[in-house]
Parts: sequence; C-alpha cells; structure tokens
Amino acid sequence: MEIVNFFAGLSLSLLAGLIPAVIYSGLVWWMDRYEKEPKWLPALAFLWGAVPAILLSLLIELALGLPVSVLGKTLAEAVESGGIAPVVEEVAKGAFLVLLFLVARKEIDDVLDGIVYGAFIGLGFAFTEDLLYFVGAYFEGGLEGWTAVVFLRAVVFGLNHAFLTAVTGAALGLARQFRGMLAQLVTVSLGLALAMFFHAVHNLGAALAQLSCFTLLVSLVSDWGGVGAILIVVFMSHLQEKGWLCKELGEEVALGTITRADYLTVTSSWRRAKARYGLLLQQGWGPFSRLGRFYQLASELAFRKHQLRAPGNQEGLAADVETLRREIAALRG
Repeated sequence: MEIVNFFAGLSLSLLAGLIPAVIYSGLVWWMDRYEKEPKWLPALAFLWGAVPAILLSLLIELALGLPVSVLGKTLAEAVESGGIAPVVEEVAKGAFLVLLFLVARKEIDDVLDGIVYGAFIGLGFAFTEDLLYFVGAYFEGGLEGWTAVVFLRAVVFGLNHAFLTAVTGAALGLARQFRGMLAQLVTVSLGLALAMFFHAVHNLGAALAQLSCFTLLVSLVSDWGGVGAILIVVFMSHLQEKGWLCKELGEEVALGTITRADYLTVTSSWRRAKARYGLLLQQGWGPFSRLGRFYQLASELAFRKHQLRAPGNQEGLAADVETLRREIAALRG
C-alpha cells in the first residue's frame, strides 16, 4: 500500500510539474516570432536549469545555510531565503547564459534572444524545484495540501523563475549591443543584481507570509509586475526586429535575393503564419517545413547584416551573409 501511495504521489507530482513546464515553454518559444533559435539550444538551457543549476544551488545553499542555522529558525530562514538563495540560484542559472554568450555569441542577436534563453533556464529550474516541493507536500499534507502547493507554485508563481532568469538574459542581450568589454560586464552585472533583488523580494514575501498575508501580496505584485515588464520589453524587441527585417531585406529585393512578395511576407509575423499554415493544409508538411526554413534563413540574413553594420569585431559575418544568400537562392531555386 505504501509503495502504491509513493508512486501515486510521484506520478501526480511529475504530471503537475510537466504540464505547466510544457505550456510555459510553448509560450516562450512562440514569443520569438521572427528568428527562431536552434531547438537544441533552448532545450539545453532548460536541461541546465533542471539539473546542474539546481544541484549546484542545493549543495551550495546547504553548505552556506549551516552557519546561519544558529540564528534561530525564523531569522535563519529569512537570511537563507532572502540572502543566500537569490544569490546562489541566480548565479547558477546565469552561468549558462554567460557560457552561451562566450561560445555561441551569434545566437544572441538582441534582448529578446536573451529573454528566451533565460526563461528556458528558469523553467527548467522551476520544473525540478516544483517536483521536489510537490512530492514533499503530497506525503506531508496529503492530496489537499498537495493541491494547494501545486496551485501556488505552478499557477500563481509559475513564471517566477522564468521571469528572474529572463532579467539576466535581457541584460546579456543588451550587452550584446555594446562594443566595450567593460560596458558589457557592467550591463550583465546589473541585470544579475536586479534578478537577485526580485528573487529576494519574492522569497522574503513568501517566507514571512505566516506573519502577515501582506508580504505574500508583495511577492505576487513583484513577480507579476516583473512578468508584465518583460512582456513590454518583448513587444518593443519585436518592433526592433521588424525594423531590422524591413531595412536589411529591402536591399535584398533590389539585389534579387528575395522577391517583393517574399519581402512583404517575411517582414510580417502574421503573414508568415497565414502563408505557412495555409500551405500546410493545402500541400502538407514538406512544403510547410521548407517555407519555414526560408523564413528562418531570410531572418538570419537580416540579423547578420545588422550585426555587420555595428562597430567592433565583424570577423566571419560577411562570409555568413554570403552563405545565407546562397542558401536562400538554393532553397527558392
């Protein structure tokens, strides 16, 4: 009977963690409308958050938490949740973003790309963390306690970690626009510090909720206000990327790389979707996939040309532009 109960709790908890992770990941993927990231990189970002980042966080927080345990339960919990956890967890999650910036710099074109990668890391971290909390709640409080914890962590605060790491990612994407290393370092550091601050506000609000419900409201306003701010930045990034497409691909019409009709479709996310899914219904998956590949190549061409115009080290970008033009010609030919 105990074994059955164990597997029931584990299965329910896994399902409760997996469903929101899939839904939220789909929404984040959808946000990147013009130039999708290579699927394996967001998947790797999610896995980093789900395994290495959370393991590192647990080990370091355990080690740092031992000395403050002498402060007493309430004060120690406040120090751990409001001071130790935000720093350790945001650094552990942000490490992948820094690595990505160093080894796959071309995949981060702007603030939106940084937000996407940061959100995927945060969703991976939340998935594993939530799973641990869900399992614990099931065996400590039964189905009723489990339901309350699932609602709070998966729904009310379901985007918390995605928002926090997206702040660091946005700073990394912004730093991509700067030439000097010092400016890049300062920008990323400020973004990481801001993520830690919001993390501390959330944790302290949740930890002190037993003393006053007001603190939980502070966490709620902080989290969803932050999510709203990120969505505004995403919208502004869409407008920026559309501007790049219009400017850079307008030249490609004159060069004969793409047609005027192609230009009008590629520069509109709505027209893209309409053309692709109309083709899917009429001709099937093959033409649908090829048209998606064409849109991706055209977007990459526009973004590489934009990067080529920026000051600094442009090594390899000119060759990338010519390669993309040849790939488009081969695909459309």
